[in-house]
Amino acid sequence: MPFNYKSSGSYEYTFSDSSLSAKRTYTLPNESGGLITTNMTGSFRTGSFSGSLSGSLSGSLTGSFNGWSGSLTWIDAFPTGSWRTGSFTGSFSGLLEGSASYALVAGAIAGGGASGTSGTSGASGATGTSGTSGASGATGTSGTSGTSGTSGGRGVDGTSGTAGTSGTGFSTITNFTDNRVLTSDGTANSANAEANLTFDGSTLSLTGTLTVSAAARLTDIEERATTATINPVGGGLTFDLSTANTFIVSSSNNVTTLTISNPPALNFAGSFTLVTVGNGTPYVWSWGTAITWSGGGPPTITSTNNKRDIYGFISTNQGTNWYGFVAGQNF
Repeated sequence: MPFNYKSSGSYEYTFSDSSLSAKRTYTLPNESGGLITTNMTGSFRTGSFSGSLSGSLSGSLTGSFNGWSGSLTWIDAFPTGSWRTGSFTGSFSGLLEGSASYALVAGAIAGGGASGTSGTSGASGATGTSGTSGASGATGTSGTSGTSGTSGGRGVDGTSGTAGTSGTGFSTITNFTDNRVLTSDGTANSANAEANLTFDGSTLSLTGTLTVSAAARLTDIEERATTATINPVGGGLTFDLSTANTFIVSSSNNVTTLTISNPPALNFAGSFTLVTVGNGTPYVWSWGTAITWSGGGPPTITSTNNKRDIYGFISTNQGTNWYGFVAGQNF
């Protein structure tokens, strides 16, 4: 085992032994002139030591290291570190070199010999400073919405408004009878129940003339139809437009005189329809000078039994002249 020792006075001693088949003893001078004897076991005792160690070590290193300061470098892939004070026990294998300075070393280097007693434990090192705090985590997702609360109760009803003033109405009604429509007679709070204007809840009836100043929009319109009879004495026939607008005449006699009463008023047009029914005998009709026929002359009335002809008449000058036309024959 090669071992180099160099003292502070630049004295260097080198020992080399290729094989240790038996214990050998080496005597080294210490720094103060004394000698240390070792046969691979022994102790170093000196007041101070400085120098370098180099060589190859194999075996166990045990002992106490007191007052150590310095650094050791482990070759062949061993780490570098510092030893301060305390007790150490362990095995070493490899190349060691470095420098040391200490006030007192008490221990043993043992090759094949018995291990020395373990040194006392060193004092604990100072506590390291705390690391920096980690970054805050990401904000979590929002929770689901809660369910809706129950509906509130019904509020208190408001107070009723004040009553309106009562209307005056009609205090006097003349000619009152059921279903008559009331019209004002020009006196305050007084009305007349019209005999010619009635309403029974579904039908409005008017006896007289209905004047409409604007357009009359009707869903349905019906005209009154009536039967007109030829007077067998003298052959007179009358169409009263105040009673109907359609007249049905069954042939029974010749018509010698035709009268149209209650024609439309001034600036109004009026019309009526004539339906003749034959009885199998032809009769002569005298239409008078007030009626003008289309085609220049009056038609021939169908005489066949129960056959009907339809004729139309219209006047625009209060019945002074009437225009007659054939709507259809032999129905």
